[in-house]
Amino acid sequence: MKYAWTLAICLAVLCLAAPSGAAPQKALRDAHVDLACADCHTGQKNPKQAGAVSCAKCHDAPEVAKRTASRGKKNPHISPHWGTEVPCWVCHKEHAEDQNYCLICHTW
Repeated sequence: MKYAWTLAICLAVLCLAAPSGAAPQKALRDAHVDLACADCHTGQKNPKQAGAVSCAKCHDAPEVAKRTASRGKKNPHISPHWGTEVPCWVCHKEHAEDQNYCLICHTW
């Protein structure tokens, strides 16, 4: 993806500005209780964020989008701006509540 770093930086900045009450859900780690930290946090001396590459080992973005097509008015896994290319960590937080990134600008 040509603008991957630019997109990632913009999304990270906007996530920091996201309202804390934006569609709270359980933390990502709660959905992955059967995994060890090293299953996702690989190749890092001091593991930080696992990243979308780790998610893609088990989750296919287009398949996830198909499975979530019936969630509300808008499918949370198909962005009208970036399709299925939005990194998972934009909404799914490992050690905090998930946030709906779309609600920063949209009021669906």
